Parts: sequence; structure tokens; C-alpha cells
Amino acid sequence: MHGTVKPGCPVRPVGGISARAIPSTWLSFCAMCVSSDPYVWLRPIYRQLAADRSFALISVETQFSLLVEAAAGQSELRAALLGEFNHTTRVALLGHLAKMEQQRPGPRKVARG
Repeated sequence: MHGTVKPGCPVRPVGGISARAIPSTWLSFCAMCVSSDPYVWLRPIYRQLAADRSFALISVETQFSLLVEAAAGQSELRAALLGEFNHTTRVALLGHLAKMEQQRPGPRKVARG
């Protein structure tokens, strides 16, 4: 499931994070890896969790636990760090991810003529 760094790709292991921790689909879109948001890597994970309508109905702590569990598939170290967040930070991060998801552009509408 995880790929290696492709030749010519600017993504390189940083801060002890192995290139193997980066999904191969992300390596195909290296330009999309650049962001000032330190939690950009959680967006696809959150998107997948939030796609289930029942996700919004469960408690914040349960939502966060599911996020951490899913994030461990990408990076156990980062997931462990997320697990150390206090309640206020957890709520803020879930709110941030929800806001970023709402701001995603929807599918383009093609004019038919």
C-alpha cells in the first residue's frame, strides 16, 4: 500500500518519517504535499471517516479515537502524538478538519449546450 519515493519527486523523508509512510498515491501528486497546515495529512483520513453519516452523531472523544486509530495506519508516531492531545485540542482539531472539508471545492458542473 505504501510506495517509495519516485525519482525526481521532491518528497524526501523528514524528521525521521520514512518515505514508506507516505502512500504511493500521494507520491504521484507531490505538488499537493506542500502545505502550511501541519495536519494536512489527516484530511483524507477524516474525509473517509466523515463520509459515514453516523460519524457526526458520535461523541467527540469517539470521533477522535477513530481518527487516531485510522491515522496509525499512516504513521504510528504521529498517531501516538495525537493521542496525547487534551480534550480542547482534540475538539479544535476535529473542528479544523471539518472546516477544511467544507471548504473543499465540490465537483465541477459542466455546462451542457
